[in-house]
Amino acid sequence: MQFATRRMVPHDLKEVARLHEQAFAGFFLTRMGPAFLRGYYASVLSYERSIALIAERSDGQPIGFVTGFQDPEAFYAHFRSQRLKLLPSIIGAVARQPSLARAIFSNVRRVSNMEKASEGSEIAELSSVAVIQEGMGVGSGLVTEFCQLMFQRSAKRIVLTTDEQENERVRSFYSRLGFVSSAREQRADRVLCVYVLTAEDAP
Repeated sequence: MQFATRRMVPHDLKEVARLHEQAFAGFFLTRMGPAFLRGYYASVLSYERSIALIAERSDGQPIGFVTGFQDPEAFYAHFRSQRLKLLPSIIGAVARQPSLARAIFSNVRRVSNMEKASEGSEIAELSSVAVIQEGMGVGSGLVTEFCQLMFQRSAKRIVLTTDEQENERVRSFYSRLGFVSSAREQRADRVLCVYVLTAEDAP
């Protein structure tokens, strides 16, 4: 299948939220609802050191996206500064699903306690990859372009996290692209693998 990539723009946010919901059914951000997702990705776009790409079919239909940012600690500080804009969607999510309150508190505490990364802009985080038509090279194309652009911006390492258990397909995907599992991280009842790709080891 033929597809092309381009930079994500604010006009894409509604479609990005839809793609996210399809790709990450049941995950925390998805449970927060489309309004919150639009706000989250709007924060990504407004952060000056982010990269956000859309993959489209030849007819212009979006089929995937990738987002991430240099200096993750600085991004999360930027995201926290947007909390008033996100408050209505957060209140709405909790009203629909009161069980989300605990997860929201846990995530706020985790982000607030992040230590300043000594590398600053030399480290980048690949935060989201969503593809709704798999097996066509869309995901690998998006991630490869994202990494190339980050390294061109002087990033030295790109990190990401993904579930360790019952997630062999995704973990193999990142391994094929050169990412190396470097650590494990516990978040509530989830065990995550931390993957790293350095500029020197990039394909």
